[in-house]
Amino acid sequence: MAEAASHHGRHENAETLLAQCLELAPDLAAARFSYANALLLQNKPEAALAEAEKLLRQDPRNPLFRRLKAVALESVEDYAASAQIWRALTEDHPLRPDCWVRYGHALRSVGRREDCMMAYRRAVGIEPSSGSA
Repeated sequence: MAEAASHHGRHENAETLLAQCLELAPDLAAARFSYANALLLQNKPEAALAEAEKLLRQDPRNPLFRRLKAVALESVEDYAASAQIWRALTEDHPLRPDCWVRYGHALRSVGRREDCMMAYRRAVGIEPSSGSA
């Protein structure tokens, strides 16, 4: 029901349903991941960041959980910490142009222009049609 609510733009309802789900099954990672995303969609990045931390305690190498934390950090304007996560993700997944683009965005936000351009060039090298890069 929460996924359906979110699909229809009813993020507050999705948040409520996912919170109820987590009360019943606090270790259900899929529900916590969806809950954190619902929080982000409602401009509650601090709460989403807390949920990402819980997920990472369960599975610290999970790339989806790491991405979630990086996005939440960007939402609270901690671009330096976000850049560190994106850098690690590019090292672990060097053929993922989306990671390079997000890394480039984080680098741009902290004023690392040359490194930012390098990251975008890597993304374009992997996927020449990457418009965002």
